[in-house]
Amino acid sequence: MKNLINLFAVATVATLYSCGTTDVVLPGICNEEEMHELERDAGTTDTLIFSLCDDVELSEVRYDLHSAEGHSHDHEGEEGEEEEHILYSGSGWAELETRMIEGVNVEDTLILSYPDSVRGIWDLVVSVVDEAGNTAEDEVILIHIENDIIPLFTLETDVDEVHWHGGDVHTIDGAVMDSNGVSSAELHIVRESDESVVWSYDIMPNGADSTGFSVDITVPSEEGEYHFEMEAEDAVGNSMHTGFHMDVHVD
Repeated sequence: MKNLINLFAVATVATLYSCGTTDVVLPGICNEEEMHELERDAGTTDTLIFSLCDDVELSEVRYDLHSAEGHSHDHEGEEGEEEEHILYSGSGWAELETRMIEGVNVEDTLILSYPDSVRGIWDLVVSVVDEAGNTAEDEVILIHIENDIIPLFTLETDVDEVHWHGGDVHTIDGAVMDSNGVSSAELHIVRESDESVVWSYDIMPNGADSTGFSVDITVPSEEGEYHFEMEAEDAVGNSMHTGFHMDVHVD
């Protein structure tokens, strides 16, 4: 009798093991061609096709598109490669969508229409979940959006990380350009605590395709967070806004 009980126990364990979960592969994107970085133009529409897969059953996919300005998803770059500072425009544009999906291999299409007002890098974060709630690490796709519609500011001054002392004088060198001609362009320093404009400068491009500027600014004496803003409008009414963060300290 004891041997029968032991035999039953072994058989039960074997049955449980053989009928245990077979979900050993995390869900994710299975496209043959990698989509880590894309280059697109503002004012265009894009169709992205994703092959989603799991070894048991898919449940949902989530697409989260947002500006990469001011944060990082730990993108891996080339060793020793220096990243160029990007002057973003239209950073508020974002898309968020969650879809229910079924099957072990699903082809899903995402259509994105890039607004005329955006320029810079956007992160498209794709999250795939299976029926058991398992998810792999998010797939992050960098979308570099170029823009030939709105005016463009370029800077020669390094503004990647601005930590300036109150009262110091710094020179901002750069240019503003547009193929239609730039009708107006201004620079501002805005205090972030109350959105007050504490300094302004009119570049006065007078309709030229490109106008350079070299401006001496006195850093605000009050400690805090500021934003250096650059605004321009071309001859046909296309306007833009960009800038960079300023951290002002006082000893």
